[in-house]
Amino acid sequence: MAPEMRPHLLMAAAALLGAAAAAAAQPTNRPAQQQRLRDLRSEIEQRRRSETELEHSAGAIQTELDRLGREGRALRARLDQLAGRMIPLDREIAGTERQVEQHTLELDQKRDALEQTISTLYRLGRLSYLKVLLGASSAGGMLRNNRALAYLAHRDFQAIEAYRVALASLNQQQARLAAQRGELESIHGQALQAQSELEATQKQQRALLDQVRARLRENRTVRARLEGQERELMRLIERLAKPRRSRPRPAPGLPAAERLPWPVQGGVVVFPFGELREGQTVISWPGLDMWVPAESRVSAVKSGRVIYSDAVKGLGHVIVIDHGDELKSVYAKLETPRVKVGDRVEAGTVLASVLAVDPDKETNFVFSLNRAGQAVDPARWLRQR
Repeated sequence: MAPEMRPHLLMAAAALLGAAAAAAAQPTNRPAQQQRLRDLRSEIEQRRRSETELEHSAGAIQTELDRLGREGRALRARLDQLAGRMIPLDREIAGTERQVEQHTLELDQKRDALEQTISTLYRLGRLSYLKVLLGASSAGGMLRNNRALAYLAHRDFQAIEAYRVALASLNQQQARLAAQRGELESIHGQALQAQSELEATQKQQRALLDQVRARLRENRTVRARLEGQERELMRLIERLAKPRRSRPRPAPGLPAAERLPWPVQGGVVVFPFGELREGQTVISWPGLDMWVPAESRVSAVKSGRVIYSDAVKGLGHVIVIDHGDELKSVYAKLETPRVKVGDRVEAGTVLASVLAVDPDKETNFVFSLNRAGQAVDPARWLRQR
């Protein structure tokens, strides 16, 4: 769009903004608008109740998450405690294993020594005992020598037996420690499984909480929009309660045979073109404000070139078409457009759909015509319905 064309087009869009905001309620008579206000308030109240329920749900989920968090901390402490108990137990098991190895080695050595002694005595035969006995200087000495041999043999057997008893005790201790270790491992495994299940539950609860909070944010956004419509509707009802008179409308723009098609099918004109006086206040309406079925398609009224297509705060998406001969059409309150700046369009080309908050209800559409930089009455350029 050329720079010199933009100011008056944006001024027209700004003027449409005031008209669109005032037309939020939509039907043409005060009782109908009051009914619309009651419907809005009912929907707002439903939104508030839904918010309360969502807030309670979010609170309950957060409480459950807090409980799961405490349970998780207790499980981690339990796992640490079990790990702490296994460390000294492992040390004790290792010490017992070393003692078993040492006793086994000493028992084997004792057995080897005893086997050598018995083998030597067997080879010497009974003569060895006779020599031992005869080597004594007296009968008392022979007795002492005999007792010494008996003592040595008895001592070796006692040592072997002691090692066997000690080994049996150590094996029992080792088995007991292994059982304790196995029990702790089982408890530790159960705790790890419980921790894994708890973490999975926490993940599910967090995802659910995110969903509830997202719904709550969406609900609040819709309620805020509805409350804005409620305020505008209340102001509109107040204006309709006051006497108003309009200035004479300008002369027709086109002969009846040359008039343009309407940009939307159906719908009701809520605020016509012109100026409305409320006491000392003059309200300018530079276009037509219409209440149309939701998702109605908006079409070009005449062939031309798209020179503006962008979002305008309060007006949704706005499209401006230059038809030549200093005539331009402005379409506001649109959703995602189907045309872009620079496109050539023909009369009847679908430009976009009207912006709809609720697809089950009617919505607002704003249309304006501009001739030589001045807003003109679209009703005088459009065909009679």
